[in-house]
Amino acid sequence: MISFRNVDVKFETDKGVVHAVRNVSFTIEKESVFGVIGASGAGKSTLLRTINGLEKLASGEVAVDGNIVNRLSSRQLREHRERIGMIFQHFNLIASRTVAQNIAYPLKIAEKGRAFIETRVDELLKLVDLEDKKHAYPAKLSGGQKQRVGIARALANHTKILLCDEPTSALDSETTRVILQLLRQLSQELGITIVIITHELDVVSAICDKVAVMSEGRLVETGSIYDVFTSPREEYTKKLLDTRYDFSIPEEILEKIRRVNTEQGRYWKIVRLDYIGEGANEPVISRASKRFDTEIDVIHGKIEYIQGKPYGRMYVSVCGERTETEKTLACLAGQVRSIETLYEAS
Repeated sequence: MISFRNVDVKFETDKGVVHAVRNVSFTIEKESVFGVIGASGAGKSTLLRTINGLEKLASGEVAVDGNIVNRLSSRQLREHRERIGMIFQHFNLIASRTVAQNIAYPLKIAEKGRAFIETRVDELLKLVDLEDKKHAYPAKLSGGQKQRVGIARALANHTKILLCDEPTSALDSETTRVILQLLRQLSQELGITIVIITHELDVVSAICDKVAVMSEGRLVETGSIYDVFTSPREEYTKKLLDTRYDFSIPEEILEKIRRVNTEQGRYWKIVRLDYIGEGANEPVISRASKRFDTEIDVIHGKIEYIQGKPYGRMYVSVCGERTETEKTLACLAGQVRSIETLYEAS
């Protein structure tokens, strides 16, 4: 288990003191996959590096399996870091060394024997499916292959914690999917704890169990991926998540709805509906259209699964006589998590 207790991190710069992390407290369960999200400058990377002691604390404590990292002696800190691996956005491989030599590097630093290193490297190459690239150099590898080398290297010392700093930012969408699938598989098979920091919301929704949201060094909120993504408590989180579901109704569509309904003398509204749980799969719009004398048109919509549970967002226009339109909207409101009016007849 990793716990942050009132963690503060400050830096001295030419322009004064930068308060990178401010009084942060939360816990990461053992063998879980935990995400930390937020905009650039939120303090995510700084917080991540407190876990392996690469960042010093101004105050507070970071504890890993009961051991307070910021109180470890130099020898204890070296031993602590051997159990923690790290992978990076730009891979950080040594260009002049082969795949096998890159993976072996932390084992040599730890002064492991030659036979042990050779056996362990072969095990790791098989684990990340790169046995045929053993003697290749990084320049000959794709981005996904480079990241798999980085993962193998990070696991070399039988790592129990894997820290991932924007691990997929330099990868295309398909390669990202493969890398995330590999990380989830490694967490389950090896029983390791994975901490991922990223600004990519799709990454944490695809792989993480829980998430912490940070802004300007502060913890905004934390919870299960499903709860935070579908029912955010804080305004900052809502705005952050809105960028993931960003959809602007084209002006041409909006103008057509205005014009047609004005010509026909109908009242209209454009609303956004959010669904959670099994309700996301219910035909609520179809039911409402049969029950009331209104016209309901879907402008845009999406249903996805987060931690195996559905969540949907849909933009619809509802048009008709005013009373019937309001009854339709009231009916919809009773069957979805939330309904928000975006545009309406003036």
